[in-house]
Amino acid sequence: MVEKCLHWLCSEIGADGSFSNYNLSDTYNPLYYTRISWILMKADKSLGMEYNDKTSLLFEKQLENWDADFIDKTAFYPGSAAFSHTVIYALRGLYECAIILNHKVALQKFNASLHELLNIVVQNNGLPGQFYNSKYSTSYTCSTGNLQFSLLLLKCNDILEERIINDLLALLLKPVLKSQRKYFFNKGAIPSSLPVYKNYQRFRYTNWTQKFFIDVLLSLLSPDHKD
Repeated sequence: MVEKCLHWLCSEIGADGSFSNYNLSDTYNPLYYTRISWILMKADKSLGMEYNDKTSLLFEKQLENWDADFIDKTAFYPGSAAFSHTVIYALRGLYECAIILNHKVALQKFNASLHELLNIVVQNNGLPGQFYNSKYSTSYTCSTGNLQFSLLLLKCNDILEERIINDLLALLLKPVLKSQRKYFFNKGAIPSSLPVYKNYQRFRYTNWTQKFFIDVLLSLLSPDHKD
């Protein structure tokens, strides 16, 4: 079943290294498609196959597009604001592909992008909820973005000092932990936006936000947890 789906997905990758069908917005390929490259590489590896030419083509295209404006290229739609969770989604995909391939250029781009985001977090005492055209909004927090960034940081102990990681985790997780509903309506759930009425999925408690919340807690409790 995995192999059949893998072959179909690779067949949808064009000669230019991009998907032209079944995108959220026409032929626009956001950089968070690095997550697709990552799972294709994992599938190839689990099946004992050489990395598919289409997988390599897709990832090299993503690397080519990964530049100083990478954040703007992680938005759902071209020219729109990017939520923090799509930014981190893309960064996680880049990291995992770089590790699988031991790809020096990809690792360099990951390190540069990671430190760019870390500087923003430190300067603003938190991760902005959205980014647009080299600017960002600190008026709210995207809970999923904070949780995904926490998961990524837990994998960066060969890049960052443990003290720095712990300080960043405290900064990212504190507002999320405080937001967990303690009584009545949606008890136990995490709002998608903080405050709950802000831009990302306002007044909602999306299931994927809860998924990443559990992932973070399990990763903190058990280093062997696979998120």
